[in-house]
Parts: sequence; structure tokens; C-alpha cells
Amino acid sequence: MRRRRVVGAAAGIAVLAGLLLLVRGAGPQVLPLPVEAGPAVPADPLPTAAVDAATRSSLAVNLLAGRDAGLGDWLDRRFGVVGLPGDRFVETHGSGDAAVTVPGSPVDGGGRLTVLLVLAEDGAAGWSTAHLVVHDDRTIHLEPTSERSGALRAGVPAIGRLDFSGRSRPTRLLVTAPGDARWGVAVLTSG
Repeated sequence: MRRRRVVGAAAGIAVLAGLLLLVRGAGPQVLPLPVEAGPAVPADPLPTAAVDAATRSSLAVNLLAGRDAGLGDWLDRRFGVVGLPGDRFVETHGSGDAAVTVPGSPVDGGGRLTVLLVLAEDGAAGWSTAHLVVHDDRTIHLEPTSERSGALRAGVPAIGRLDFSGRSRPTRLLVTAPGDARWGVAVLTSG
């Protein structure tokens, strides 16, 4: 009986270690999600960042060409930063619903998460965050921590910020969009 408990505990630790390695993995992971996975998207507009016409066009054209929108470069120019920290910033693109790994280590303390979401064409989209929680029965679940959704104009990035503690640190960003909607997302963690 005692041996089963030891083996069970070792298996639980191995599963948790594997999940932590996945969370800390190099580069963004974009995982398609089933259509029913995301929240309903209302028509209210999302808060957006001000962009000029040339930037707006460039972000949309990049997405239509199947590339990252260029949100990192735009942030660099806007705030006079020379390169965003690779371990705290990720930018990727896709279409439809998907999950993106949030940069940074899940063992880091509290801080702030900044999310930029942009569409190639006018439409509705959203994002939500989730973190890993280990339950008493040794199962690990993703628990939601925040959600934003609404209408967006093509090439105009929606901007959202979320303060988090060490216990509620997001590990996944879930993008919700229609299957044919091309989007770009950038995630920056600080703190």
C-alpha cells in the first residue's frame, strides 16, 4: 500500500514537472482549440491603442501575408525601446481559436501582463488567460483568470493589462476568433 502511494506521488510530480517544462518551453506555442472552447464574443468595442494609418495598414498587410503583425516593432518605436526582452515577450499569429504560452516562468512572483490583439480585417475577437492549478486529487487544471472580447477595426491593436500575483500568474493566453479571422497577438510580462 505504501509503495502505491510513493509511486502515485512520483507520477504526480512527473506530470507536474512535464507541464512546467511545457510552460517554460522555448518560443510561442500556438495550439488550435475546438470551436466551442472560447467565450461568446459581444459586439462592444475593445479598448484600443492609437495607431496612424501607415501602421494600421502595415499590421493588417503582415497578417494577410501570413506573418506576425509586427506588434513588437511597433512597441519598440512607440516607447523608444531597443528590443523587447525575449524571455518576457512573445508575438505570434493565427486564425480561429488558439492557445498561446505566456512568456516567463510560472515560478516568478507577481507582475503585469500586457496583451495586444490585432485583426487583419474588421471583426470580433477576444482573449482570456488561465493558470495551472493543482487540486487535492493530484489533477492539474487550467483555471481562467481574465477575459476580454469585442469588436475590432482592421490593423488597430486592442490593448489589455492584467496585474497578477505569484499564485494567479497566467500560463496560457486563449485567443477567440472566427475560423477565418486572421489575428496577431503580442504578450509582454513584467514584474
